[in-house]
Amino acid sequence: MSEEIIETKSGLAGQPKPMKKKVKWWQIVIDVVLISAFIVVSCIAIDVIYLSTAFSESFFVNGMSMYPTLNSTALRKTDSGYRALTWADSSNIAGDIVDYGYAKTGDKDNWRASLKRYDIVIAYYKDDFVDPYAEKPVLKNNVSPKIKRLIGLPGETVDFSVVTVNDETGNTAWGKTLINGEPLKPLYGPSDFPAVNGRSYDKVTSPTYGHVVLGQNEYYVIGDNRGGYHSDDSRQRGPLRGEWIYGKACLIVSKRNLEKNGTTFNAKFNLWQIRMPWNYQGLE
Repeated sequence: MSEEIIETKSGLAGQPKPMKKKVKWWQIVIDVVLISAFIVVSCIAIDVIYLSTAFSESFFVNGMSMYPTLNSTALRKTDSGYRALTWADSSNIAGDIVDYGYAKTGDKDNWRASLKRYDIVIAYYKDDFVDPYAEKPVLKNNVSPKIKRLIGLPGETVDFSVVTVNDETGNTAWGKTLINGEPLKPLYGPSDFPAVNGRSYDKVTSPTYGHVVLGQNEYYVIGDNRGGYHSDDSRQRGPLRGEWIYGKACLIVSKRNLEKNGTTFNAKFNLWQIRMPWNYQGLE
């Protein structure tokens, strides 16, 4: 009887539990890194899908004609590293880091019909086309789009006033601009363009044709960096036809490194220059 009871109790006790395997600290670190990488890659993929769906095409800002709206935090590649690009930089070089964004083109959201004053547009000039007045103009090889501010709409008049600064007569960079006789909104002034190497922005004159009457399919574009010839725009090129306006810039989402490809540039992906969606720069 006693032996049976002993056996029964032994059975109730069961087998001893195996000891838990101890997880090493480096395994935890690896798991955290892999999970974090997966989350980052997933977020980037979702973001790219959204941008490609919501907009039509990406673009990068090559040049300083739209400073300080665009490329205000861009970087110039130098022998010793990088420095901030300024309004006085005339062009980009390989290795520069510039703004990268997305635009509406083609038939996306009927953007062309909704063009309004102060929109930032992506356009080509007359000399960029084989036949600029064809029903569907064809671009020449190796031409780059231009990014400008739309200020004059079809049927309007554009006037640039002549003023005197420092005893020199001329149209200053941010002198008075009239659209149908009404002053253009002063987006910037000389104080937004600090002196560079002793060169003062308020002493730089702006090229102009003075008075322009736009036709029914003509638009007038100008760069925000209006001093000197930092912006090659309608002041030199004349009005643009509607067909020469390729898209409407909507969003800056990151920065990209410029790569030289023959006579043109490409924008190289730069993971560390991506902005988060809540930090995108809207241009509309």
